[in-house]
Amino acid sequence: MMTTDIVILTVSQIRELYGFNKDEVYVLLKTKGCPVLPRAQHAPYKVIQDEFEKWLRGRRN
Repeated sequence: MMTTDIVILTVSQIRELYGFNKDEVYVLLKTKGCPVLPRAQHAPYKVIQDEFEKWLRGRRN
């Protein structure tokens, strides 16, 4: 049986991994369809890396 670790990314990690600036990350995270994890008001945005990457690839096509 194969297990996959789920990697959760924060805004800072998204910036570092994908080269976006802070404003670009927030625009992406607020875009309809972006797989942002549920959060409380004023809580930091977080995404699951695999889902976020699939979503980004879909935007480029």
